[in-house]
Amino acid sequence: MKKYLIIMIIGLSILLYSCTIKNMDEKYDDASYITSNHYRTVYVGTIETINKVSFRSFSGNDLIDTIYSGHSVTITIDREITEGRFKIVMVKSNDEITELKNGTFDYYANEGTVRIIIIGDQAKGWYKIIIE
Repeated sequence: MKKYLIIMIIGLSILLYSCTIKNMDEKYDDASYITSNHYRTVYVGTIETINKVSFRSFSGNDLIDTIYSGHSVTITIDREITEGRFKIVMVKSNDEITELKNGTFDYYANEGTVRIIIIGDQAKGWYKIIIE
C-alpha cells in the first residue's frame, strides 16, 4: 500500500511538472503572464547563496524584488544560462516591461512600484542580482 501511494505521488509530481514546462513555452513572451501578480515557479536542483542562485532547471516566473516609488537603487545583474530560455525583467506599475541585461545601472522609481521578475523556460545555469 505504501509503495502504491509513493508511486502515485511521484507520478503526479512528474505530471504536474511536465504540464508547467509545456505551458511555459507559450507563456515565456506573453506580456499578460509577465505583468500578472501570480508567480508560478518550478526549480530543480537549486543551490542558493546570498546573491547567487544556481539551478539545473527553472521554469515559470518568480518575483525577485520590488522597488517603491521615490526610491533610487543600483542594480547589478550577472547570469550564465547554458540551456533553455531565461530573462530578467523590470515591470513598472503601468505594465511596461523592460528586459534587463548583464551589467550595473542606476534606477529611480518615480511613479508607482517596479517589480524585478525572472522568467524561465527549462533554463539551466545561474543568476546573480544585487539591488542596493
